[in-house]
Amino acid sequence: MAHGSALQLAPWQVLRGLIDDLGMEDRDLRIIFDVEQRSIEKWLSGETFTSYDGARLWLRAPSRYLAGLTPLQVLRAGDTEHATGVERVEETLEALDSGAFL
Repeated sequence: MAHGSALQLAPWQVLRGLIDDLGMEDRDLRIIFDVEQRSIEKWLSGETFTSYDGARLWLRAPSRYLAGLTPLQVLRAGDTEHATGVERVEETLEALDSGAFL
């Protein structure tokens, strides 16, 4: 992995570094990040935010899907009775990817 701040890398670059530099496999990443295979594939394909700035802006933008909260607020609030903060933000990303709530 290139030296420098990981926060300046796109998700696929970070994952590629874990795979190439540390010899991790998809199943390792699924366990570490507690996600489905399709999430790993999407991240590796580059179909996610292509820049740190884009991700940073999205995390701080109010979302109708999250009842006007920002994804960062939901992550900071943590778990609810129905879902974890991470699950709620992941669902928001999936809705965005499907074209809902643009």
